[in-house]
Amino acid sequence: MSDDPNFNKRLSDLEAQGKQRFGDEGWSTTIAAVGRAVGSAGISRPAMDQILQQADPAAFLNTAGREQLIREASEGNRESDMAYSAMRDKERQAWRKLKGRI
Repeated sequence: MSDDPNFNKRLSDLEAQGKQRFGDEGWSTTIAAVGRAVGSAGISRPAMDQILQQADPAAFLNTAGREQLIREASEGNRESDMAYSAMRDKERQAWRKLKGRI
Protein backbone atom coordinates (compact mmCIF):
# COMPACT_ATOMS: atom_id res chain seq x y z
CA MET A 1 0.00 0.00 0.00
CA SER A 2 1.21 3.47 -0.86
CA ASP A 3 2.12 5.82 1.96
CA ASP A 4 0.60 8.79 0.11
CA PRO A 5 -1.56 10.62 2.67
CA ASN A 6 -3.23 12.58 -0.13
CA PHE A 7 -4.41 9.53 -2.10
CA ASN A 8 -8.13 10.13 -1.47
CA LYS A 9 -7.76 13.82 -2.29
CA ARG A 10 -6.01 12.94 -5.54
CA LEU A 11 -8.87 10.55 -6.40
CA SER A 12 -11.44 13.26 -5.63
CA ASP A 13 -9.53 15.75 -7.76
CA LEU A 14 -9.39 13.22 -10.60
CA GLU A 15 -13.14 12.64 -10.34
CA ALA A 16 -13.85 16.38 -10.39
CA GLN A 17 -11.52 16.96 -13.32
CA GLY A 18 -13.06 14.09 -15.28
CA LYS A 19 -16.59 15.37 -14.72
CA GLN A 20 -15.60 18.90 -15.62
CA ARG A 21 -13.84 17.92 -18.85
CA PHE A 22 -16.03 15.07 -20.05
CA GLY A 23 -19.36 15.92 -18.42
CA ASP A 24 -21.05 14.04 -15.61
CA GLU A 25 -22.75 11.58 -17.94
CA GLY A 26 -19.71 11.01 -20.16
CA TRP A 27 -17.40 10.50 -17.19
CA SER A 28 -19.82 8.15 -15.45
CA THR A 29 -20.27 6.12 -18.64
CA THR A 30 -16.55 5.68 -19.27
CA ILE A 31 -15.73 4.94 -15.62
CA ALA A 32 -18.48 2.29 -15.55
CA ALA A 33 -16.93 0.76 -18.68
CA VAL A 34 -13.51 0.72 -17.00
CA GLY A 35 -15.15 -1.00 -14.03
CA ARG A 36 -16.56 -3.71 -16.28
CA ALA A 37 -13.13 -4.16 -17.87
CA VAL A 38 -11.27 -4.64 -14.59
CA GLY A 39 -13.97 -6.73 -12.91
CA SER A 40 -15.30 -6.84 -9.38
CA ALA A 41 -11.88 -6.49 -7.76
CA GLY A 42 -11.57 -2.98 -9.22
CA ILE A 43 -8.34 -1.17 -9.92
CA SER A 44 -5.64 -2.10 -7.41
CA ARG A 45 -3.99 0.59 -5.31
CA PRO A 46 -0.59 0.21 -7.06
CA ALA A 47 -2.28 0.40 -10.48
CA MET A 48 -4.25 3.47 -9.40
CA ASP A 49 -1.05 5.09 -8.17
CA GLN A 50 0.44 4.54 -11.63
CA ILE A 51 -2.64 6.01 -13.29
CA LEU A 52 -2.46 9.06 -11.05
CA GLN A 53 1.16 9.56 -12.11
CA GLN A 54 0.16 9.87 -15.78
CA ALA A 55 0.50 13.31 -17.33
CA ASP A 56 -3.29 13.40 -17.73
CA PRO A 57 -4.95 10.70 -15.63
CA ALA A 58 -8.48 11.84 -16.47
CA ALA A 59 -7.83 11.50 -20.21
CA PHE A 60 -6.12 8.15 -19.60
CA LEU A 61 -9.18 6.72 -17.82
CA ASN A 62 -11.58 8.31 -20.30
CA THR A 63 -9.71 6.73 -23.21
CA ALA A 64 -9.65 3.35 -21.48
CA GLY A 65 -13.39 3.56 -20.89
CA ARG A 66 -14.11 4.56 -24.48
CA GLU A 67 -12.00 1.68 -25.76
CA GLN A 68 -13.95 -0.70 -23.52
CA LEU A 69 -17.23 0.65 -24.90
CA ILE A 70 -15.97 0.03 -28.44
CA ARG A 71 -14.87 -3.49 -27.49
CA GLU A 72 -18.24 -4.26 -25.95
CA ALA A 73 -20.09 -2.78 -28.93
CA SER A 74 -17.99 -4.92 -31.28
CA GLU A 75 -19.08 -7.96 -29.27
CA GLY A 76 -22.73 -7.06 -29.86
CA ASN A 77 -23.54 -5.11 -26.68
CA ARG A 78 -26.21 -2.72 -27.93
CA GLU A 79 -26.18 -0.57 -24.77
CA SER A 80 -22.43 0.10 -25.12
CA ASP A 81 -22.88 0.83 -28.81
CA MET A 82 -25.60 3.37 -28.06
CA ALA A 83 -23.55 4.97 -25.26
CA TYR A 84 -20.48 5.35 -27.46
CA SER A 85 -22.56 6.66 -30.37
CA ALA A 86 -24.17 9.26 -28.10
CA MET A 87 -20.75 10.41 -26.89
CA ARG A 88 -19.49 10.75 -30.47
CA ASP A 89 -22.64 12.64 -31.52
CA LYS A 90 -22.06 15.18 -28.73
CA GLU A 91 -18.42 15.59 -29.81
CA ARG A 92 -19.42 16.08 -33.44
CA GLN A 93 -22.04 18.63 -32.45
CA ALA A 94 -19.50 20.55 -30.33
CA TRP A 95 -17.00 20.50 -33.21
CA ARG A 96 -19.58 21.82 -35.69
CA LYS A 97 -20.52 24.57 -33.25
CA LEU A 98 -16.86 25.47 -32.71
CA LYS A 99 -16.34 25.71 -36.47
CA GLY A 100 -19.49 27.83 -36.92
CA ARG A 101 -21.24 25.17 -38.99
CA ILE A 102 -24.48 25.25 -37.05
